[in-house]
Amino acid sequence: MSDYRIIDPIAGYPAITAVDTSPQLPIGYEVEARDVAASTSGGGAYGRFKYCRGSDVASSGAFVHIWNGSAVMLAAGNSASAFEIGVACGVLNATSKYGFVQVAGHVDYARGTNTSNAAGVPRYICAGTPGIIVSNVVAGNRIQGIFVPADQSGTAAVSASGVYDLQRPFVAGLTAAL
Repeated sequence: MSDYRIIDPIAGYPAITAVDTSPQLPIGYEVEARDVAASTSGGGAYGRFKYCRGSDVASSGAFVHIWNGSAVMLAAGNSASAFEIGVACGVLNATSKYGFVQVAGHVDYARGTNTSNAAGVPRYICAGTPGIIVSNVVAGNRIQGIFVPADQSGTAAVSASGVYDLQRPFVAGLTAAL
């Protein structure tokens, strides 16, 4: 698994998975971090992370919408917007929690999907399970800016057996009801 370390002297050097009970940085502040784990990506991957207020994110690795500075579980029923999508680095389950959401770079800690998925195919917001993405077509809910370089298998509760490459994902033309 990746081990990202912040390389921003203004933010300090907290763990990217740290969750705070009061804001330690301005909401929306972005940092760059480097993966120092030699077992993943050769230990040289970089990622971009945005500092957010929590909302309803019950587990780290969940896909979220960044909505007005808050990390909100990615779900078709509650997100009729083209706001940025990312992966929560910690449990941000209340508005009194603050932490990072990864918006760009190599991700190997996401919750994954509830079915097997082939590499290189588009990903969509899951109609039934918040916080995960799927490869089966869901009209109007295709995520732009995400690439899956290897086949995946897994469950919603655990990391997928693959990685995602994020480039500031979003959904263009999202429909709220499926």
